[in-house]
Amino acid sequence: MSKLSYAEVTALRNKMRDGMNRHLPTWRELARFIAPERLKENPDDKHNGSRKDQRIIKNQAGRSLRTFVSGMMNGATPRSRPWFNLTVNNKSKANSASAKRYFKEVEDVLNSHFQVSNLYRILPMAYKDVGVFSNSAFAMLPHPRYGFYFYPFAIGNYAFSCDAEGNTNMFTRDFSLTVRQVVERYASVKPNGQIDWSNIPAWVKTNWEQAKYLETIVLT
Repeated sequence: MSKLSYAEVTALRNKMRDGMNRHLPTWRELARFIAPERLKENPDDKHNGSRKDQRIIKNQAGRSLRTFVSGMMNGATPRSRPWFNLTVNNKSKANSASAKRYFKEVEDVLNSHFQVSNLYRILPMAYKDVGVFSNSAFAMLPHPRYGFYFYPFAIGNYAFSCDAEGNTNMFTRDFSLTVRQVVERYASVKPNGQIDWSNIPAWVKTNWEQAKYLETIVLT
């Protein structure tokens, strides 16, 4: 597939966002009465500490949701015991001693990384989103110390599209970073110790030079 232009990427993003926006009225209603903290329509609003649960009175739905999340964590993906097995479809190969030994070693490596990563802090949020909104998303990203870590996406900030077989093949999200975080993530340092601003917009550089390090920037 040829590389898409910025205009083509923007058009795809807008189309996916249009599809997501059609679900927002239903998600807002569910969030108001069950999990108001899980719907994040504005990525710049993540530091809003105002109370959002005024419409929740008896919270029977919330208690049922907690039971669902607890059941998934303890039954489907428990931290205290292995919850997956690796194998292949070819039974003769899967039953060989060397294959079983290899799969067991890989399972042990994955389990050890899962234990030290943040997976078991992310899964409850993912199950909560599934229980309320019927979908959730998080990313597995590389980490220099732990091998990988997991980043959750809030409902209302992301949209996706699928191929003909129903597999997700496009994903877009809106998120916010401070000026300092943008420079740390996307800028590089020249051999002379100066910041290379070639990948950074001029207005971000201006904010940096004016010491506006904590100004929030919404990225798409």
